[in-house]
Amino acid sequence: MKKRKKITLQDIAQKLGLSTAAVSKALSGHPGIGEQTRREVEETAAMLGYDKRRKRSGLSANDESEEQLVVLLVVERHNLTDPHFTSVYLSLDRELKAGGCRLDLLPVDLATDTPSELRLPAVKPHVNLLFGLIPEGIAAKLIQSGIPSIAFDNEYHLAPHIDSIGANDYAGAYLAVRHLFENGHRHIGFIGDHNLSPSFCQRGHGFLDAMRRFGLPIDERCIINLQLRNADGSINLDSIHESLLLEHMPTAFFCANDPIAFHVSQKLVARGIDVPGQVSLIGFDNLEAAKWNAPPLTTIHFPRENVGILVMEMIRRRLAEPNGTTIRTLLNPHLVVRQSVAMRPQSSHQSDH
Repeated sequence: MKKRKKITLQDIAQKLGLSTAAVSKALSGHPGIGEQTRREVEETAAMLGYDKRRKRSGLSANDESEEQLVVLLVVERHNLTDPHFTSVYLSLDRELKAGGCRLDLLPVDLATDTPSELRLPAVKPHVNLLFGLIPEGIAAKLIQSGIPSIAFDNEYHLAPHIDSIGANDYAGAYLAVRHLFENGHRHIGFIGDHNLSPSFCQRGHGFLDAMRRFGLPIDERCIINLQLRNADGSINLDSIHESLLLEHMPTAFFCANDPIAFHVSQKLVARGIDVPGQVSLIGFDNLEAAKWNAPPLTTIHFPRENVGILVMEMIRRRLAEPNGTTIRTLLNPHLVVRQSVAMRPQSSHQSDH
């Protein structure tokens, strides 16, 4: 007797003209799906004979196993308390659970962990998700394990064949400089750490190119490239204080992320410098704390709310097409205007230099 084909999420999706992600969410009771769509999905699933008991992720129409798909999130230990990681993790956890997956966490230590000492979880993952900066030796071991790997917020040049997701940091820097330019600023500085991550490096490049694009002078004295990471992998912002003892203070700074902008704001105010009256500030990431800063921080929004959906789609595609074309997805950021940028009076431009 011919074995009856098991109905998958893909079958339901094709029947209704929906994505497998939408079908998965509808069957999981995800709040982002409308009631009518949910009802149509459930009715179609019942009509086709889909067994909801075996719903896991709908990752492959050929996957007949009953095991739950496991995604291993590998992250540098110090990032566990970083608000950017926390917000992205929540997006990932929500979407992966909606897709029937399990998200396991593997913290690694930049200072002490080596590839030979890396202790992988007992349950072998189906996909590795590498978050941010991971030691290259460890990243190489994970990538070369044969398990599909996806990089988030980093690019691994040692393995250009792996898929990756990140923000368009270069475009975000352009948005920041344009906003300052439109508010009358001509003497603009940058504070970051080119060696901290590829994201920071791209934000620095974007800043310089945007300055040239708007015909603004680049004052090397106000391009502050710090070493923010300690030998143990932790981030130390204390060096920002000395870097702000500038004889020729710019009228505005673009900071490579929100925590730097928070720190700069505090240090300037402590020195009696009005923010934004004398020095305006723009950050990057749009962390939750940005709205509570004094003054509330104008920043570039990292669209982290879409990260989980994109990772889920990328996992489905990679498992369905192991040898498919490598994809690099960049999320376009947008400007969030608050009160840390003030209009620079036209009459003051000559005194900016």
